[in-house]
Amino acid sequence: MFNVLIANDAVLEIDETIVLKIDSVIGTCLLGPADELVITIIDNESALNGPCENLYFSEYIEGGSNNKALEIYNP
Repeated sequence: MFNVLIANDAVLEIDETIVLKIDSVIGTCLLGPADELVITIIDNESALNGPCENLYFSEYIEGGSNNKALEIYNP
């Protein structure tokens, strides 16, 4: 298992895990006991704890049927 730390990138993201697994070995290849590798990408940012003031609605999109979207920015 490997951990990769993404430090101080200013974008809050959840930790992500990638699993790499070897299957369908052909020929005389031998696999050891570790035929799977787990990589976890850890983000060190934390969510800001404070009021969301001065929200700015920068875009409104309306598509067909009930498809609608708002783009909200907190300056």
